[in-house]
Amino acid sequence: MRMHPDEDVTDYVIRAECAATGLNAAGENITNNLVKAMLLRGLPEEYKPFIVVHTQMDKTKSLTEFKAAMRTYANTEASRSAIQHTAMTAKKNDRLLNIFVI
Repeated sequence: MRMHPDEDVTDYVIRAECAATGLNAAGENITNNLVKAMLLRGLPEEYKPFIVVHTQMDKTKSLTEFKAAMRTYANTEASRSAIQHTAMTAKKNDRLLNIFVI
């Protein structure tokens, strides 16, 4: 299971939980730790810091805490990306203004 490039983290989590529920209904024993492992394994490269932190933790989080941490990380990265884009645009626009002022 992989997270699609245009997929929201919430949709990805729901898809994993649906797969786990289906497997449990079919008689497979899918634990919360296995769901977390499935989620971690399918994350794209931009989640690498999140993956490293959560695989190296001494204390394991519950599935609920883990899902909340994933959403927080995704929201933080989206905000940071938007701020960087805005700063780059402002810098680019400032450079254009300087060209026209001279």
